[in-house]
Amino acid sequence: MRTSFWFTLATSSLLLLGCAEDGTRKPTTNTTKPGSNTTTPDNSRTTVAKPAVGSGETPATSTTPTTDRSTTTEPARPDNSAVNKRDQDLKAVLPTDQGNNQKDIDLTADIRKRILQNKEMSTKAQNVKVVAIGGKVTLRGPVASDAEKKTIEDIAKDAAGAENVTNELEIAP
Repeated sequence: MRTSFWFTLATSSLLLLGCAEDGTRKPTTNTTKPGSNTTTPDNSRTTVAKPAVGSGETPATSTTPTTDRSTTTEPARPDNSAVNKRDQDLKAVLPTDQGNNQKDIDLTADIRKRILQNKEMSTKAQNVKVVAIGGKVTLRGPVASDAEKKTIEDIAKDAAGAENVTNELEIAP
């Protein structure tokens, strides 16, 4: 009685794992969508062909070896090393330096609100960093044009006073 219980349990486990009763892998059904590519363990690509409309046929697969990936052209990744070095400067003002007193929070919120109210601003301009520390405002980040840079600076100077604004905005390429 006990032996048959363990045998049944082991057999059920193998079936749940997708194995045949002898422990070998059972063939699985093809769930690949027509027209898609998959890579097999032997590093070849399998393409599932699309059946003719209304033909009642099932998709057929063809296996072709993959090409050498060193010859494929991938888009160049942007190099922001200079920005990273700039931000590592201990004197650089970062958003995490934002003052926690109510005056600084209100000043930052007022400038941000005014920037967002200007519907002519690009997404980049709407996402500039506005950091207020002790009533002094630092503006950082990319903008789309010199006009946006000037507009944001004018908004900050109006809210905090001209002598309290440091403009570190950059025109994005």
